Amino acid sequence: MNGFLKFFFILGLLSLTGTLFAQNMTNEDKNCLRCHAMHTLAYQDAQTGGLVNLYVDSTALKNSEHGGFSCLDCHSDDFTTIPHPATVKSNRLKCLDCHEDQEQFEIANEQFRESVHYERLGYKFSCASCHDAHSFHRSIDKNIPEIIQQDNGVCLSCHNAPHKFAELSSREYPDLKLAHSWLPNTELHWKSVRCVECHTSNTEGFSHQIMSKEHALHKCESCHSKNSILLTKLYRFRTVESRQQNDLLESVVNNDTYVVGMTRDERLDNIVLLLVLLTIGGISVHALGRYLANRRNN
Repeated sequence: MNGFLKFFFILGLLSLTGTLFAQNMTNEDKNCLRCHAMHTLAYQDAQTGGLVNLYVDSTALKNSEHGGFSCLDCHSDDFTTIPHPATVKSNRLKCLDCHEDQEQFEIANEQFRESVHYERLGYKFSCASCHDAHSFHRSIDKNIPEIIQQDNGVCLSCHNAPHKFAELSSREYPDLKLAHSWLPNTELHWKSVRCVECHTSNTEGFSHQIMSKEHALHKCESCHSKNSILLTKLYRFRTVESRQQNDLLESVVNNDTYVVGMTRDERLDNIVLLLVLLTIGGISVHALGRYLANRRNN
């Protein structure tokens, strides 16, 4: 009985959340979600034959970076006609229409146009192919494991989905495990770092220039060293103070920042060095004592 009560309680909360969200929506947005809140809403693409999903999760939309906007702030007025004219299917949202004055978006766009996705797929691939405007929110608000899960999930939404991969590319669907067989502890790496750590250039900061497997990083020391690229890529989401104060013991306990070869603790290094010197000193003293004892006996 308790299980049923919990189920209906959660169902009630979800319903209340949806109601409260709906109260803050414009009439135009409510009209949009009458259809787009249906999980089964989709159409068949005439070129690929695949289904294009038109479902919008209203809760995810509200919690996204664009949650404060109206649907028509991004979608043209042609969408006010219901049913929508066929011409709107070819409409492509351009993020730079809103973000044109922000330098980081201009840089990201330049990098994207040099990425393997754009080189091979052209306009079939866009910002929205990876960043769903209806659910997007910044990684800076998440912890490291959540960022890894979110960003790798974006890559795997195509690279681990044969049907979706086939819609974009005529190439043979790749075996991810086989392609990464050179990598030691492959599963552990996939859980601990993002695909983009190796599939973007070995430069400071994040890049939207996704590289092909032929040009991806294959040097272990790129991450497993004192000057690890992770400090300016994945771990840039931590504050400078946090990175500086995050010693070896804390890293091991937290289990989300320890990387062999990167995470160093000078105190531990000094202790190990002292133990090595004491060991060498002890062996030397013992050897000298044995030598002097043998000379005296002879």
